[in-house]
Amino acid sequence: MNPEVLLQRLGKLLVDSIRILQLRQKVNTRKAEQYDHLAETVIGLRRALATQERAADDLRAQTVEREQQIERLREEYAALQSRGSETAAESERAQNLAFFRTIQPVVTQLPTIRAAVESGADISAKDVLDLLAPLDEALQSLGFERIGEAGQELPYNPKRHRAVGRGSHSIAPDDPVRVRYVGYLYQAEVVCKAQVTRVQTAEETEAVSS
Repeated sequence: MNPEVLLQRLGKLLVDSIRILQLRQKVNTRKAEQYDHLAETVIGLRRALATQERAADDLRAQTVEREQQIERLREEYAALQSRGSETAAESERAQNLAFFRTIQPVVTQLPTIRAAVESGADISAKDVLDLLAPLDEALQSLGFERIGEAGQELPYNPKRHRAVGRGSHSIAPDDPVRVRYVGYLYQAEVVCKAQVTRVQTAEETEAVSS
């Protein structure tokens, strides 16, 4: 083979080897760059995942703590309800006993008087009134106020009086009326209106007489 041709081929082979080496270096460099980028990405993902896991752990801990708080509040509310029910029951019992003690003379003696009347005993109206006197005292002690007195004449007040009897529909405010049955106030509220009847004027009485 011609030495010149051989030298040309050797030169070309050397150039190709150098190019292959350069290409390999570029490929390795590119792989390294991609690996570094991939490694950074993986590290970033791992950090983000760790952050999310910590946040999830915090959220779970807060949820558990709030559930415990809710359970404690429920227990406290149940205890308050129980104590409130007991207090209300005790208060109602005390009020009922106090009222009974006030009217005790009536409830203990009334059956005896009823039996005496049924057996023919002569019971006076005064005895009955004296027996019922504690009822008035009981109502006053509870804060009830009487509206009017039986037989009392006073101006008609539709907020406190209920007109009954003949001519009741024609009674106007401030017209003279007579108390037939008393009413009651409780803490300034009308719980029972007094029943009143119309009082005839002198002209009406004279007209009836003539």
